[in-house]
Amino acid sequence: MSDNDSPRQWQVTCVCGWRTMGAKSEVVANVTAHGKEAHQQNLTEDQVMSQATPLD
Repeated sequence: MSDNDSPRQWQVTCVCGWRTMGAKSEVVANVTAHGKEAHQQNLTEDQVMSQATPLD
């Protein structure tokens, strides 16, 4: 099973207070879009996941 297929759920909270949670692929897509739209940042998957915390 790859990381993207894992049932593990992740959460990222931006410094501006915006938050997302879900599967790795969802979190990466949401944070990447938020970074571009709200902060004019182009984030990589590694950058996103370095800020993600697993939900138990």
